[in-house]
Amino acid sequence: MVNDTEYYDALGIEPTATQIEIKKAYRRRAMETHPDKHPNDPTAAARFQAIGEAYQVLQDPELRKNYDQFGKTDQSVPDAGFDDPSEFFSTMFGGESFKSWIGELTMLKDLQSTAEVLGKEDEEKEKAKVETTSEDQSVMHTEAKADVGASGTSTPKAKLNNPAKYTKETREEVERLYKESKLAKQKRVEELAKELVVRLDKLIAASSSEAELTLFQQNLNTEFEDLKMESFGLEIIHTIGKIYAQKASAFISSSRTFGLSKIFTSVRDKGSVVSGGFSILSSALDAQLLVEQMEKVKAADPDAWSQEQEAEIGRLVFGKFVGTAWASSKFEIKNTIRDVCDTVLTDKEVPKKARISRARALLVLGTNMKAVTRDTEDEEGVQVFEEMWHEAKYTKMKVTKVKK
Repeated sequence: MVNDTEYYDALGIEPTATQIEIKKAYRRRAMETHPDKHPNDPTAAARFQAIGEAYQVLQDPELRKNYDQFGKTDQSVPDAGFDDPSEFFSTMFGGESFKSWIGELTMLKDLQSTAEVLGKEDEEKEKAKVETTSEDQSVMHTEAKADVGASGTSTPKAKLNNPAKYTKETREEVERLYKESKLAKQKRVEELAKELVVRLDKLIAASSSEAELTLFQQNLNTEFEDLKMESFGLEIIHTIGKIYAQKASAFISSSRTFGLSKIFTSVRDKGSVVSGGFSILSSALDAQLLVEQMEKVKAADPDAWSQEQEAEIGRLVFGKFVGTAWASSKFEIKNTIRDVCDTVLTDKEVPKKARISRARALLVLGTNMKAVTRDTEDEEGVQVFEEMWHEAKYTKMKVTKVKK
């Protein structure tokens, strides 16, 4: 018997709901009530806020216990207060649940940091250029007056503006950021490799007993149930599983073919990297083109679209940017997982026989991950970002003025 059911009612669940059921319900309700889906509903933000608060309490065992016992009191509020639901829901790819599998994705953040450093100098140069141009125009105006008075013609000298290179300080800052990023990636790969070894060794140990193997599989399935409900969770699970299976198969085969299969795997990996890079570029150009079309139409006619039409176009544009972000995140995930697998399988301090056993366990794990699916109920709660991405991905739209 609970003291209050408001939070449970907000998510449409019973007070006996499990943690996974709570997460599923939140994902589904968040998608249904997300303000981006209801641009003309003034109550959408409030409903979204209420759902976010309900989830933040119920997903925390201690807060949920206090809420069940005392209802909505100070004891059932996070110490730092409620997070902004838009920020709480903004973990676009993966989430906390995936940390031990892929770590923290930093590619977009690293690119942004570098862009900010370069952009700062560009802004300073542009400001200096404007000030110099203003001074030059003043001087030329004075000189032109004198020339006109002398010959009746105006012949000011042309100025050449050659693009200057970045300063030594800026180059050093970019280099520092690059080295920090590289070291952080190496550390992340090492930590993830340790996590993977623990999983593989548990699977190897469990394989000696049918009961233990069944328990291991049950625990794994429970974890997958949680992972697949994260934003882009199913896509990430399948991506990891595919690479696990490829790397494991290649290592097992190479032990029989004296390493020849590794050559083909390396070529395939490089081809995948090129393909991933092209996917990022293609998605980014698609998004940029749509934005440029929007700006062009709006510049020609600020009233080109109704509020509803502009909201729909804005949603499509955001979906395009989600696609770009997902392409870059998937690219980073693939490269990270490949490095993690290589670290585990090529560790010379581990006997070859033990590494082959780990490779076989890795193949089993990868095969299991590739087979994970969402049921019908899960599909109804597909992430709002995934929905936007799919909508934008399969919508070829040319932005034009709407005839009134």
